[in-house]
Amino acid sequence: MDFRNSAFPARRLRLRPSIQAPADSNQTSATATAGMRCPVQRKSSIKNRLAKRNPTTPPKPAQKAILPLPRMGIHCSATTVAGSQISIIVSAKRNGIIRCRPHRRVLFAFERKADRRANLMKILHVGKFFHPSCGGIETFLMDLTRASQGSGVEQGVLVHAQHAEQPGSVDAEQFPFLEYFSRAKTRGSLSYAPLSPGFPLELSGALKSFKPDLLDLHMPNPSVFWGLLNRRARNIPWIVHWHSDASGPEFGSSVRLLYPLYQPFEQWLLARARRIIVTSSAYLEHSRALRKWRKKCEVVPLGLDPGRLIPLPEANGSSAWQSADRLRILAVGRLTGYKGFDVLLRAMAKTGAELVIAGSGAERTRLERWTRDLQITDRVRFAGAVSNATRNALLESCDLLCLPSLNRAEAFGISVLEAMAVGKPALVSNVRGSGLPWLVSDGLTGWHVRPGDIDDLADRINALDRDRSKIAAMGARARQRFEDHFHIDPVSDQTINVQRAAMRS
Repeated sequence: MDFRNSAFPARRLRLRPSIQAPADSNQTSATATAGMRCPVQRKSSIKNRLAKRNPTTPPKPAQKAILPLPRMGIHCSATTVAGSQISIIVSAKRNGIIRCRPHRRVLFAFERKADRRANLMKILHVGKFFHPSCGGIETFLMDLTRASQGSGVEQGVLVHAQHAEQPGSVDAEQFPFLEYFSRAKTRGSLSYAPLSPGFPLELSGALKSFKPDLLDLHMPNPSVFWGLLNRRARNIPWIVHWHSDASGPEFGSSVRLLYPLYQPFEQWLLARARRIIVTSSAYLEHSRALRKWRKKCEVVPLGLDPGRLIPLPEANGSSAWQSADRLRILAVGRLTGYKGFDVLLRAMAKTGAELVIAGSGAERTRLERWTRDLQITDRVRFAGAVSNATRNALLESCDLLCLPSLNRAEAFGISVLEAMAVGKPALVSNVRGSGLPWLVSDGLTGWHVRPGDIDDLADRINALDRDRSKIAAMGARARQRFEDHFHIDPVSDQTINVQRAAMRS
């Protein structure tokens, strides 16, 4: 078999090669390369023995053949230009020489730089959590790494375990698009930050075994600061994925209290970063932490893979709604203060629409009490934490999505992207300095309301309820805007371009 077109993945690992020479040893010349040609180097002792056996037949000149190196330990049959069949188990030694034995000792010389993996860029993403943990950053990181597969990069992921029962490692088949994956065990959290005493060791292990060319640090995340103290980490370039600020008036008192301890390390890390990716220009303009580093910043929006939003045939989103005649509003997200779900509930009391809230969090008990006090339990349902299939079915069956966030703690809004991807318009808050107003074009792909304004939100819902003909047209435009700007494929390409630029700088 000529395996020039085979799909054997090359591995930069040690191998123990052997070769079975053909009957005509004069035709054993070949070139074992990975994307280059080089002549076969034969030992002089072999030449002398062959010349003694066939004194009247002059040896043929060395021939060339392309033999891309297969995976370690794989038996292959290659055809030389001279027509000889060679069965080999190829492997590279540290000195850059491939040895082939036992029948005839032939040395295939090649340069390590010719390895077809030499042009691959190895990227280690360091974040908080990863799939199946729920959250916008976790969803984006999985879609990004999967979309980047086959784009000239190898990727690894180092995150925290979200709970004690979550395994630190996973089966390779679970994330086949990753070359490395590890979760550091956690011991609780402090101000939304996971506490992981073992994270420095996990980081050292990842750097030693995966050997990345670049670190992509997803912030805010205090654990990435361990890279500042790690010699291996300091010797390779970094970029920062800036998902949101770590402090501001929109954050709780505990976060504001601890930020003076966090800030020096944050600025030290930003100073060492070669590039900073920000998800929207509006967020960059209003970020105090990035004020000194704007020349390093590049805007690359978040994106997602619409292929994972296809609802399963057995998933019935219509069963979640009480009535087929009411306007159906879906809200998705963690039940926390800055999401503005309490504002949405009070606005719902002034409308006749129906609402399903999908998500879990510390605010659920308070929100359910609001629902009872407002006497809207017949039109509001708390679905809790839902599976991907259930969420997809809810998106398909709703009329629109509502995200009434109160401040810049809502930096982007992945749930809005998910609605746009399935052709649903969104009703969002016009938060100054957030990516939401840029994500949703007012009057074209959705609507803006004033943050925290109950009457403005209720009036908009009632207007849509009276004239539902606009909803379908806006949903179609939302779908087109998603395809043009937020599909994960172009977002992945932009991200890789920034990563390669960081490597060159």
